[in-house]
Amino acid sequence: ASLQSSDHCDVTNDVFYIDTFSNTKFSFQCANLASRGEIISQSDLVICHCTVFDDDLMTTVQSLCEQCREGTFFVMVSKCLEEKGGDQGCHLLFETCSVQQRNMDWGQATVYIQRKV
Repeated sequence: ASLQSSDHCDVTNDVFYIDTFSNTKFSFQCANLASRGEIISQSDLVICHCTVFDDDLMTTVQSLCEQCREGTFFVMVSKCLEEKGGDQGCHLLFETCSVQQRNMDWGQATVYIQRKV
């Protein structure tokens, strides 16, 4: 889906909605994030299961997500993106639209829905 910066976060009854009128196309990529950053920077929706990511990998994910265009949505499992960054960490980069506990095959996890501002 092509998400515009005018799209808004809307959480109703623990369900996350994004209004869009275009054809939805998904592409799943199994790749090393550090070497394929263009995949993330060109995405409208990034889903990332970060449960076992160490601090170094989360730093890489954060840096790649910061390169995304305004309005990009992120569904992060277990760990979220830092909302502030830039010079001295004082620029708002991401807003957290929703934080939910969800059941996974392996147990319960926190799911963060965030948007690049």
